[in-house]
Amino acid sequence: MGSSRTSALASSASWEGLRRKSKSKRTGDSIRKAACVRRPYIMLFHSVSFRFRQCLSALVLIPFGWTGLFAQMGGFLKISAVDGEGSFNDMKHKLSHPPVVRVVDESNNFVQGAEVSFILPVVGPSGVFGIGGNKGTTITDEKGIARCPIYLPNSEEGRFNIKVTAESRGKTGTIVLSQSNTLAGGSSVGARKKSKL
Repeated sequence: MGSSRTSALASSASWEGLRRKSKSKRTGDSIRKAACVRRPYIMLFHSVSFRFRQCLSALVLIPFGWTGLFAQMGGFLKISAVDGEGSFNDMKHKLSHPPVVRVVDESNNFVQGAEVSFILPVVGPSGVFGIGGNKGTTITDEKGIARCPIYLPNSEEGRFNIKVTAESRGKTGTIVLSQSNTLAGGSSVGARKKSKL
């Protein structure tokens, strides 16, 4: 009888072990199935969250310098030299050749009322505007023409660049012109050539 009882207990323990193993397997399968179901939703959530953070960052950064970028997406300005490119300034007689430029939009229409700035180098061969400083500003006329304010060549001989920028209704444009300061005389120095107006 003791042997039968021992056999029954062993059988019961074996059955309990199989039952627990089967339950554990079902639990593992359920967890894996739940993970498979949730994975696409988790990936979608992360994707939407990333896009939201990008949009939020853009909104935060707009006031700190991105406004110009979005403004340029609506168009741009083109600047071309009409007069003064490659000219020489007479250092001895303090005669300069202020450049003249034309400003048009992306459709090549004249831009009236654009603010145009002429920026001279701070060091080296350069010039000084009448009001002092290295920057002169003017406005384009009905033909898109902007004439640089008068400036005097400084005491350093050599070639230099003039940065020209234009701005109108959020659109901008830039061009770089070159001139030279010289001590040499001659009819071409400081004289205004015939412009292409």
